Amino acid sequence: MDAWLYIVLLGLVLVVYAKLVPKKESGTKQAQTSVIKEIEDTMEQFSAELEEENRQLLGLVAEMKKEHDVHAAKLQGRIEALEQQNRAVTEQLGQLVRAEQSRKEAAGQAEGLLARSQSIAAASVRTEAPVAHEPMPAAEVVAPPEKEPEKASSNIRDRYAAVFQLYDQGKSTEYIAKKLEMNKGEVMLIIQLAKQEDQARV
Repeated sequence: MDAWLYIVLLGLVLVVYAKLVPKKESGTKQAQTSVIKEIEDTMEQFSAELEEENRQLLGLVAEMKKEHDVHAAKLQGRIEALEQQNRAVTEQLGQLVRAEQSRKEAAGQAEGLLARSQSIAAASVRTEAPVAHEPMPAAEVVAPPEKEPEKASSNIRDRYAAVFQLYDQGKSTEYIAKKLEMNKGEVMLIIQLAKQEDQARV
């Protein structure tokens, strides 16, 4: 392309020189005319080549734009997929947080029921203890009440006989709670208390 530029410049110099030199002979005119024609032909050829190069450049630019659009569409698809994954992860995290809060609340309720049941059991043990109407011998008064845990355990089992009857049949706590119209946590607490008292008795 630089060579064509030099040719064009040379042609222009020749044109200027031909106009400046006086026209003396007809042979010189013909020579100048042929030179001018060659320069014009060269210029036309140079213009045609420039147009061809411009068309090729435009085609290359169009292809690059098409590739860029395809790449941008792929990136947009990946961004949307990542956004969907982010939303799904956020929802799962929220569900986990809510489940943890529910678990803590249930644990707090179970602890409250356990404390209440223990206090009720202790009160029932005190109220149901036999009252001595007659003076007891000194040996009997001094003897510690060794059978009291068994009595408390048997009292809980007697008081909630329906619960333990279903539990001994292998029924779940949910089934027992629905069947007896009780709270599930309360059923679990009663069973746990009975187990603890059985272990203490052993």
